[in-house]
Amino acid sequence: MATPTLATQYARVKELVDANDQVLIFGHKDADGDTLGCSLAFAEALRAQGKEVWILIPPPLPEMYEWLPGFDQIVESPPVDVDPGLVMFFDAGNMERSGAAVQHIASHATIVNIDHHTTNAMFGHLNVIQ
Repeated sequence: MATPTLATQYARVKELVDANDQVLIFGHKDADGDTLGCSLAFAEALRAQGKEVWILIPPPLPEMYEWLPGFDQIVESPPVDVDPGLVMFFDAGNMERSGAAVQHIASHATIVNIDHHTTNAMFGHLNVIQ
């Protein structure tokens, strides 16, 4: 089986985003600029498309990034009535790095895993590792 091209993978990400009105974004514990920047920027792009978006990143959050737009919208756990069909991970080498809340939600949602670490556990339904 041929390895999908990056363009093919991003086209699939777009299809999944287009098909879902609610998106949950997970960052990893001990958040750094990679996970925060990607999560916040992607959330802003999704909201501009009219999507309902939540960003979950386990505490503590580094104060040095408080200036980032949307930082104040990061939550520790999802609202109880949130059950999105699409869950996205940015810069998370494995699902466990995103905290306990991830297990329940990710068990029945489509998972998109975007990372730049070659050691990534490839836990998504779609893994974009570059």
